[in-house]
Parts: sequence; structure tokens; C-alpha cells
Amino acid sequence: MSIKSPPGGANVRVLIFYGSAAAGDESPVVNAGIAAIERIGLSGPARERFKVEATDNADVFTNGKKLGRFNAVVFLTGGGDVLTPAQEAGLEAYMEAGGGFLGIHDAARAEPYSDWFTGLVGARPAADSPAKVQRATV
Repeated sequence: MSIKSPPGGANVRVLIFYGSAAAGDESPVVNAGIAAIERIGLSGPARERFKVEATDNADVFTNGKKLGRFNAVVFLTGGGDVLTPAQEAGLEAYMEAGGGFLGIHDAARAEPYSDWFTGLVGARPAADSPAKVQRATV
């Protein structure tokens, strides 16, 4: 798949993928995260603003035309094996074509069996690390 990233400036678009956590249903973190990213996108000088689209549908990663409309992809939560091999290959092609990536919350736990995704996020939580509740202000 060949994907070309759109130009920056007034046309910057960011895709928020929230994987297995359904907005408004499974995790209030998803709603808060989407709202925070939208606020960031609407703030600052006009040349630094961006538009946001959020989805839990991983099929977007196999649609090069749609995915190519975005300058960056944000993985918001989405821990676990949330992409099929074809979807992961689409994300990889997007990244190789110059797309941006930001992992938030549990993104480092996504795609646990993928060496490529491990390289993308740079590090993983230790398998035996306890899950602790942490407070954060965004």
C-alpha cells in the first residue's frame, strides 16, 4: 500500500484510534482523551491548529486513501491485540510514508506480539508490572 501524507498548516488532520475501549461505554479515559486532543487542536495560532477524527474501527488502517488524509495517528488506550496483520501492515506502510504517531495511555500494551509495534512505541511495560491507578492532569 502506498500512502502519501497531506501537507501541514491549515489542512492538518489527526486520527485518534481508541482500539478496544468504546467511547462513552467502556472507558471515561477515552472520552476525556478525545476531548483534550480536540481542545489542543483548536487552541493556539491558526497555523498550529488541527482537525480531529476519532474511531474504534481498525479497518481504517487497511484503507490507504482514508488513512492518507491524516498527518498523524494517535493510539489512545487500545491495549491488547487490536489490529489484524493486514491492519498492522497498513499502519506500518503509513508510518514508512512519513505519517506521525503518538501513543497515549495503554498504547504501549497494544499489539503485544508485534516486534514492529514494539519498535514504534520504543518500550513496553514489564509483563509482571502491577497495574496501579495513577492520577494525571492533562
